[in-house]
Amino acid sequence: MKKLILTVACTTAIVASPDFAGPTDTLSRELLADATARASFQAGPTSGHDGKFFLASTDGANRLNISGQAQFRYNFNSRDTTAPDEDFATGFNARRIKLGFSGVIGNEWEYKVVGAFSRDGGDFVLEDVILSREFANGVELTWGQFKAPFLREENISSKYQQAADRSPMNEAFNQDRTQGVQLSYAGERARFTGMVSDGFKASNTPYYSTKESDIALTGRVDVRFGDASWKTFKDFASFREGATGGMVGAAVHWQTMGQTANTGSFPPGGSAPTDTDLLSYTLDASYEGGGWNVYGAVVGRNTDTTGGADFDDFGALLQGGVFVSDLTELFARWDAVLPDDARTAGEDFHTITLGANHYFFPGSHAAKLTADVQWYLDNQADSSSVIKVNEGIGLAPTSQDDQVSFRVQMQLLF
Repeated sequence: MKKLILTVACTTAIVASPDFAGPTDTLSRELLADATARASFQAGPTSGHDGKFFLASTDGANRLNISGQAQFRYNFNSRDTTAPDEDFATGFNARRIKLGFSGVIGNEWEYKVVGAFSRDGGDFVLEDVILSREFANGVELTWGQFKAPFLREENISSKYQQAADRSPMNEAFNQDRTQGVQLSYAGERARFTGMVSDGFKASNTPYYSTKESDIALTGRVDVRFGDASWKTFKDFASFREGATGGMVGAAVHWQTMGQTANTGSFPPGGSAPTDTDLLSYTLDASYEGGGWNVYGAVVGRNTDTTGGADFDDFGALLQGGVFVSDLTELFARWDAVLPDDARTAGEDFHTITLGANHYFFPGSHAAKLTADVQWYLDNQADSSSVIKVNEGIGLAPTSQDDQVSFRVQMQLLF
């Protein structure tokens, strides 16, 4: 600080001196600009990288973070098919390419906007738009488009998954994104979240869309124990230098649809969906031991359609990982989808996944190489009422037998 004062004083003296004129004015201006920049820096840098690339006001009250995610993948799938010479599918694809913008306005209002380039055609599509404010008592109000607080595996970012992608069980039951308002409270050991929304999988829809529910309610509670903080459970990995502890969570979701978005001049187009009530519930638990981790979850869903069938479907998952060096992690996962026996094409579907991660920087997902093998033990057609073909996770259509999917993925975060 003394050097800064001295620099400013000297610069002022130089500029004020009558002996400095003509060509030396350039030096005066450079010294004054440097002193001004130093004074501004004392209030806080206005751009740079402190874990994120950012632009900010000098007082730090307003900030814009710029981030990105790139996942490039090689897929190999082997299965039996009725058609000749079609038992193998192999190739490269850009699994996820995303750009994100987040920050704070006036030290009070937080925002986040994330978009992703489509894997088929390259269109840029909105994923998240989140506006929130956190109050001093631990209460946070959030509104916009984001994932409802239901399945934990779905709510852990694709950046921080243990395998190359989420499980088939998650894809069968997940909530995806919706639009709504969420109120949450995070205490020292317990966290509560409630949301009113347009229902599961209702992103980028107008309010009159037939894809939206009439009303949807979601609630989740998490309890943690041990030394691990809430931040510890934002991923599945447990780095060797990380804190130890566990978390148990439970969530329930209910939605009803069919009473709004009817045909007519307004809302424009579309027909009203069938009256349907959906009740989903889940329980999960995880523990991180400083170099190893384990996670398990169960989920259930009741679908009641007016004038139609009433189905109860279930799912389960167990996974774990262990670091064999500071940078290399081995992991394994089993998951199962158990459709209602009354469903057509409702056989049980099981998957076993084995793989490894190599982290190029200790304790960071910024650069990560993942390789895994998925063995789908049952044929997809017999379970197709719930298990859908999904190229993202490597599940191809087949009615003949089991199938094997091999994936190698490189991830970079910036």
